[in-house]
Amino acid sequence: MKIFISTVLVSLSLLARTNPFESTDTFEEKKNRLLAEQLQKENITNKKPIKEDLQKKVYTSKKGCKDNYIYDILPFIKVTTTPNSLNLSIKQKYTLLNQDIDQENKKLIFDFKGKTNFYTKREVLCHKYFKTFAIGCHKKKNYFRIVIDLKEDVLNYKDIIDTKKNNLQIQYIK
Repeated sequence: MKIFISTVLVSLSLLARTNPFESTDTFEEKKNRLLAEQLQKENITNKKPIKEDLQKKVYTSKKGCKDNYIYDILPFIKVTTTPNSLNLSIKQKYTLLNQDIDQENKKLIFDFKGKTNFYTKREVLCHKYFKTFAIGCHKKKNYFRIVIDLKEDVLNYKDIIDTKKNNLQIQYIK
């Protein structure tokens, strides 16, 4: 009888759990993404920052987004956009392990070796050739992954990797 009651209680408690297989986002990541999407939809005519507490400034104008912009994603990652390219500056202690292309989903994937611990960060890029930038930590395997969503086919882009300076540049080829 005790076993029956305990199995019923365990099964009921399992039903009450949230789905452990869904990806999780922190509140701040969702708030930042929603605010950036809202600004893109509204297309504000005068230049002004969204909010100062977001630790970044996203500007839009009548023409759309600025081409030259700097995103400070994490203390060791800096993303800079120019009219035709996206540049990643990464601290020297992290080395590139692997790079991959997901042609079906229009994504470039880069894995870097290094012991780090941080929550997944996503950034909606205000650029005509790049959609989003995401970086996530795989703590148990001692690497982190950077994924860049592209607006056009992967074949229209070229990546330039400078291993000495730990810089990565992705250029749009017209």
